[in-house]
Amino acid sequence: ERVRAQLAIVRAGEPAIAAVTARLLDPATPALARRHLVWALDALARLTPRAAEPLIRLLDDPVADLRAQAARSLGTWRSPLAAEPLA
Repeated sequence: ERVRAQLAIVRAGEPAIAAVTARLLDPATPALARRHLVWALDALARLTPRAAEPLIRLLDDPVADLRAQAARSLGTWRSPLAAEPLA
């Protein structure tokens, strides 16, 4: 189900970024759901650089796996916005 939801987010495109960001940065959202949201933003990043902003904010998250997922995503598509935060 999470993968299906992730694909729906990607199909929604840029308008989905605000809702995804709100859930992603909410510590009450389960870690597995947050991981899928990172992956959805990773896919959206290919469409718009705005998707980098929540991933950059996630680099300071207390959950190490989520920081790693965000860093991997940002590093993979080499966002100029992410160069300094990743350094």
